[in-house]
Amino acid sequence: MASRDQSNKAGEAKGQAQEKTGQMMEGLRNNAEAAKNQVFETAQAGKDTLLGTTPAPKEKSLETTQAAKDKASDGIRIGGDRAQETKEHSGGYMNAANNKISESVQSTRDTAQVGSEKTGGIVSRNS
Repeated sequence: MASRDQSNKAGEAKGQAQEKTGQMMEGLRNNAEAAKNQVFETAQAGKDTLLGTTPAPKEKSLETTQAAKDKASDGIRIGGDRAQETKEHSGGYMNAANNKISESVQSTRDTAQVGSEKTGGIVSRNS
């Protein structure tokens, strides 16, 4: 019974780690999408300026566009770093869950072996 509880707890910990990782990845995707949209809008504004919609020097538009791209790139890099940290952190949960399962399996094997030794293999002889 104890090994079943250990196995259940290990499975629950694994599920929680997977859920948290999924939530973090979704947040990172949303951040990346927002950065992409911001870059597009800034680039579009620069294009409009270059086409004469808004009077401004060409260099200023290009600088603004490049700055937006750089900012988006930094945001994506930071998001990737956070995703890696989350992955590494959840990996610790996964290792702990796997260790608990292994311990549980070994405990069950040991119990079965002791039971077989105590009964002298009566069950297997009658089969």
